[in-house]
Amino acid sequence: MATSIQYANNASWVCLSGHILSSMIKLFM
Repeated sequence: MATSIQYANNASWVCLSGHILSSMIKLFM
């Protein structure tokens, strides 16, 4: 149970950081 929650949390963080990264790239382009 804990591992699945941790995995989902990691996936959401990866998605969020990827979104922020692409936003910053668009901002500086």
